[in-house]
Amino acid sequence: MTSIVKETKIPKSTVFGNIKDIRLTDDQKSEMLNRRNAILKMKANPRKGVSLPGRRIDGPISWDIVLIQIVAHFMVDGHVRECGCTYYNRSRNQVGNLKKAVKKMFGIKPILRLRPDGVMVMAFHNVEFAQYIKEKIKQVFSYLKTKASKEEKRTFLKVFFDDEGSVYFNSHDTRRVRGYQKSPQLLEEITCLNY
Repeated sequence: MTSIVKETKIPKSTVFGNIKDIRLTDDQKSEMLNRRNAILKMKANPRKGVSLPGRRIDGPISWDIVLIQIVAHFMVDGHVRECGCTYYNRSRNQVGNLKKAVKKMFGIKPILRLRPDGVMVMAFHNVEFAQYIKEKIKQVFSYLKTKASKEEKRTFLKVFFDDEGSVYFNSHDTRRVRGYQKSPQLLEEITCLNY
């Protein structure tokens, strides 16, 4: 249609009325789709990984107990994707504590929903926040092994057992704590923490 408008110098609205019933070939359709995708890609690439104006976040550079809690929660019982972070838990207290911590440190409000199986889903849709948490997840164990205080290590372990652990008494009335995790790498890293 654009080429017809250029050649005839007739307005698009007039041309469209005369050609709307003409079918396009498969080659023409794929060419139009490729052109549209190329334009969208050009517009999106400079913005990739950057939030819209007014939704930018600045995370702390140095580690502290609250940041370790936030990173550990997403690492143990959540997902970090390109578009944001999601946290899953049945405990309203855990969800509420993480919600307050993220709000206080980053100023981001989550979207909450309750699944039919009783699990609370808390989603933070912010690409910069997701990139920040992804980077901190990569750095957390090297920090915990080398520079972290006992209190920071204790905080990480507390989050792990709050999200994935259980307490029970054996036959000798001795209390046992057990942690569950699908990722063998994560379990190995946790056992290597010198507490």
